[in-house]
Amino acid sequence: MNENYLIQENEGDDITLVEVLMETENAVFVEDSSDNYEIKYWRRKSDEIFDIIDKLTEEQLIEYLDASRDWEDMDMDDADFDFDEDDTEDEEAEEVK
Repeated sequence: MNENYLIQENEGDDITLVEVLMETENAVFVEDSSDNYEIKYWRRKSDEIFDIIDKLTEEQLIEYLDASRDWEDMDMDDADFDFDEDDTEDEEAEEVK
């Protein structure tokens, strides 16, 4: 089985990656891998899901896992993030003076 899907459980929810680990006649056993946690649970096939966005290929899953590892390995203490554009504009204005 081991099929991977990007889903939106309810309208307005974040998109999550789920893996179908096992299937019975009326239920599926899934692993939800989102927000840096993994939860395994059973759900009825009749339970509604707002949107099944994509079924990931094996190549796409490998690419996702590689990207996730790269992000987790990043040392956030050494990162130089500047998300405040106003500061940049202020600095540029000071340099002109």
